[in-house]
Amino acid sequence: MLDLGAGTGVAGRAALAAGARLVVSVDFAAGMLRGFAAGLHPVAADAGALPFRDGCFGLVLAAARRISLRRAAQTAVTGTGPLVVDMLVLTAR
Repeated sequence: MLDLGAGTGVAGRAALAAGARLVVSVDFAAGMLRGFAAGLHPVAADAGALPFRDGCFGLVLAAARRISLRRAAQTAVTGTGPLVVDMLVLTAR
């Protein structure tokens, strides 16, 4: 599973607890990826320029992130794998 905008790994840890065998956690901010728990594989990268070949993940998760999802969808299994998005958009008042 690919966790885009992983931050501190909350969604990735939940995926592991739910039975995911492998979680690759990607975040643009390398500092967010420090100290990850076992089972989470941190990668500092831009969601728009992922360092993975197309079709190498069975699931792409983007939980509460504002990112471009076009490239993420291409990274799912053969371009047709599931893409799970939980978007949280906050606006300043």
